[in-house]
Parts: sequence; C-alpha cells; structure tokens
Amino acid sequence: MTSPACALTFLSVHDVIKAEKLALAAGLRARLIPVPKQISPECGMALQIDCERLSKIEELLAPLQARRVGSFRIAGAAFEPLEG
Repeated sequence: MTSPACALTFLSVHDVIKAEKLALAAGLRARLIPVPKQISPECGMALQIDCERLSKIEELLAPLQARRVGSFRIAGAAFEPLEG
C-alpha cells in the first residue's frame, strides 16, 4: 500500500471479502486488515485501500453500499473517520 491509506468497514467479514474480490478483480490494490473493536464491533476486518483510489473503489463497490459502515483514514494505529 502507498500512503496515505484508507479503510472501509462493512457489516460482516463476508462483505469485506466480497469487496476485496471486486477491487482485486478490477486491478485495484486492496487487502484485508484487522480493525479495533471500537471502530467496528460487528466485524473485526476492514478493506485497506489507497486513499487516492477511494472514489474509484466507492464507485466499484456501489452494490455493497447498504452493507458499508464507514470510511477511515489510517494514521499509524489510529482510524480517523472521513467526512462525507
């Protein structure tokens, strides 16, 4: 991953895995990462992406929009919520 990195959280691990497969199939870099419980108590995983690709990935993941919980910028060990 290049800096800065962002994380997308979903309702379940199944959703995160599906999002990763869609991103990788489109040739975008993405990987599964653990998420602190205070960020996502329902699902302990998130999809890490390059923040520069956020709009492209959001477009690609539109079918999963209802399953998305949040978007965060990763700053060291901290997850900062993105506006919007």
